[in-house]
Amino acid sequence: MKLPDRHTSVSFRRASCAPYFAALLMLVAGSHASEVPDPPEVIRAVDCSFIPQIESLGGVFRVQGTPVDPIAFFASKGVNTIRLRVWHSPINGFCGTSQTLALAQRVHDSGMRLLIDFHYSDTWTDPGQQAKPASWSSLSFSQLKVAMRLYTLQTLSALAAQGTPADIVQLGNEITGGMLWNDGKVSFWGDPNWQNLAELLNAGAEGVRLSPGGNNIRIMLHIDRGGDNAGTRAFFDRAQQYDVAFDMIGLSYYPWWHGSLEDLRANLADAASRYNKPVLIAETAYPWTLGWADTQNNFVWQSSQLLPQYGASVSGQRDFLLKLFDAHRRVSGNLGAGVCYWAPEFAAFPGLPTPWENLALFDFTGNALESWSAFAPFCIGDLNADRSVDDTDFVTFVGAYNILDCADINMPAPCPADFNFDGFVDDTDFVLFAKAYNELVCP
Repeated sequence: MKLPDRHTSVSFRRASCAPYFAALLMLVAGSHASEVPDPPEVIRAVDCSFIPQIESLGGVFRVQGTPVDPIAFFASKGVNTIRLRVWHSPINGFCGTSQTLALAQRVHDSGMRLLIDFHYSDTWTDPGQQAKPASWSSLSFSQLKVAMRLYTLQTLSALAAQGTPADIVQLGNEITGGMLWNDGKVSFWGDPNWQNLAELLNAGAEGVRLSPGGNNIRIMLHIDRGGDNAGTRAFFDRAQQYDVAFDMIGLSYYPWWHGSLEDLRANLADAASRYNKPVLIAETAYPWTLGWADTQNNFVWQSSQLLPQYGASVSGQRDFLLKLFDAHRRVSGNLGAGVCYWAPEFAAFPGLPTPWENLALFDFTGNALESWSAFAPFCIGDLNADRSVDDTDFVTFVGAYNILDCADINMPAPCPADFNFDGFVDDTDFVLFAKAYNELVCP
């Protein structure tokens, strides 16, 4: 069975669509009407750890000019998980335990889950810096393991005690080169210090498991190699070789640093199958402009840093995010865990210079961008993301029918009409669309 040619102009009102659907549905129902099982709930996350600092400076988040509580706004747009970075003893207090507890309460009150990102430092950690907390600097290696276990346990216990338990715990941030340098510093290729790193990570894992409800918390290891399959294998092969306890893989993916979308997709697929673990895009971002709003140099400022499929525009930013969610859904075995956008709130606010204002999901005046629509839960049939399934979606579906390689990563937008994510838009997808069309409104 074949729908009208994809280049044919189609314009129907709902009344005239109904008999067309009925006839086509009878044709395809016999051999193609099998149900597609619901996938596990996608993690639609943001790391918004700057919010307390921005609010302390008087920054206001807005939607079309109206002030909003950013946490509640994120939930209203479909975000279901908030990632919070935790520093041991930060100089200004932000991202310390007390600030984390307060922000976690707001997250819980908005009905979202919590991903705790332990940096095990007093400040930023990443592949180029992994400084110990100052109060741990003189500890022996044995004492360091005890400190890591107790600190992890105490922080998670405090969260549980106030009724805001963590759902996922990240042991270190972008630990490609290890953590707690120099005791836990490693290189990719068989560094003998891997034994130290493994013992430190397992000490943190023990702290997780000993905390209230700890056996239900998923432990994630996070590196920065979104598009680097060799680097990902090198790290996680060693983690398995040294019996490190973990439940999830976290990868950062910033295209200007971490490769093409094809590189990312291949790495997601390989990591999921090789280690049989869910894989989360734990950090990502994309620019909505190449402009700037303060004197701080930006990370992304030139067109050569962009992906060829996506311009530096609000629509480019949104479509990039949609493509990441689409890539996640195509990871076999339901092992694509989801996507976490880093610092959507780190826009241009007075008193806080930022290299990120053109990567945030708020504009230079603090107003939310349309890019937030990418976080809406996936809804079969809603091809224009307006939360209803109607004639506009039908026209789009007809245009997409018979696309042979829907999973082509080079397509400028995802292929939302491939409802069962098998790489094609065919009769099975039509049956699912016809059923959704009669529901009218997405849940």
